[in-house]
Amino acid sequence: MTEPIYHITDRDSWERALQEEVYVAPSLLTEGFIHCSSREQVTRVAEDLYADRGGLLLLEIDPDELDAQVRWEGADERFPHVYGAIPLDAVNRVAPLERDASGRFAFPADLA
Repeated sequence: MTEPIYHITDRDSWERALQEEVYVAPSLLTEGFIHCSSREQVTRVAEDLYADRGGLLLLEIDPDELDAQVRWEGADERFPHVYGAIPLDAVNRVAPLERDASGRFAFPADLA
């Protein structure tokens, strides 16, 4: 089994995906892929890109269940990119991405 990959999203986007039965991030339309992270990259990405936001969710995705290609890309560090929509069947679990007592994002215990 392939290690899961993770995607950070907001509640509205996830609710829309539940209605449409597929998850499409805005980056798929603008960049041609959906940005994801390995487990080790999640909290750093959250701090770098979502430091001023709350109400975030973390999607745990099974790459083996995707119809779209997953490529690990990047100049300095490699990140998984999904080149297509994510069917809900590929999402194993969803958990709130919240801050710990120090105010920094913590990987959800529900997904650990």
